[in-house]
Amino acid sequence: MSFGRRIWIAVQEATLLALGPFVAAVFATLGYSSTSSQGIALLLFILFEAPAILLMFHVRSRHRDWKIRYEAEKYERRRAWTRTFPERARWRRAALRVAVWLPSLLAAFVLFFLPAASHVLHLGGIRLGPYKLTVPWNVLIVPGPSSSMFASVATFAGYGENPLGITHSFRDNRLSASMTFTVYYAPDKTATPEQRGTDPTREFKLGPSVLQCWEDDLYRRGRWISCHTSSSARVPEIEAWFTGDATRIPLFYKILGSTETALK
Repeated sequence: MSFGRRIWIAVQEATLLALGPFVAAVFATLGYSSTSSQGIALLLFILFEAPAILLMFHVRSRHRDWKIRYEAEKYERRRAWTRTFPERARWRRAALRVAVWLPSLLAAFVLFFLPAASHVLHLGGIRLGPYKLTVPWNVLIVPGPSSSMFASVATFAGYGENPLGITHSFRDNRLSASMTFTVYYAPDKTATPEQRGTDPTREFKLGPSVLQCWEDDLYRRGRWISCHTSSSARVPEIEAWFTGDATRIPLFYKILGSTETALK
């Protein structure tokens, strides 16, 4: 019964904390829409928020003595339980410490090792339909738009090798290249294929298909590469794009060269 009363008191306090500002904001908005006066809106907000604050203090004061007794009884019960089951108490304290610090440790891991952290959801490689891409730990993975017709993923590389996957410096646009991969589950074979005036720069064999790539100059040392598979069979097709520093082209081709497919 005591625990149920404690929950009920917590519900009352939480309701006052949430409902008071909400009601005050609603009336302040109505006042501003009617008068276009910020002063009137602020006055209405204070008038409706003040009773909620006073009622909150009243609720806390009304139940203060009972809460003190409840916490004292809970402390004594905890001490008695600890003396009776010291081993369980030790494991419980350890579990509580882990539960308290684990979210902070995970947040720190994501903050300082963002490229590596983005691989947690892609352990074993990025799977796009029948294709699997193997991406180094120091490359950031960002899921792209997907539907029943296609799936895509974007990857970003920074300057330097950075084998540990430490977060890149985003100052001065420190990302050196972006690489996007898209697979189409049911490609339209009736469409006229894109005509190229030059032979492909690189080709990769992927099952019954051939992945062909063309390179173009972009700016300064930048390069733009577009790749797509060509096959007479009606199989899922993959397209890849590279934009960025020319020094990152070998990384892009390394990812394409290590691509695996379940197609035969």
